Amino acid sequence: MIYPILRRLVSDGWCTTYLQDSSEGPSRKYYQITAAGEQHLQVLTKEWQQFTQQMEELLTGGKSE
Repeated sequence: MIYPILRRLVSDGWCTTYLQDSSEGPSRKYYQITAAGEQHLQVLTKEWQQFTQQMEELLTGGKSE
């Protein structure tokens, strides 16, 4: 289930992959976030923080703790 997500991240340019030889079996595939991926992550993080803040306000009736 994780591999389709990783393939999508690579196809969208948010990650890159590379293979590295392994002494224990086949080569291993590694994923690395790109600069575009870092920027996208920052945007998503900000959106998530705004969403959770709005939900907190909704659930507490606008009262801060």
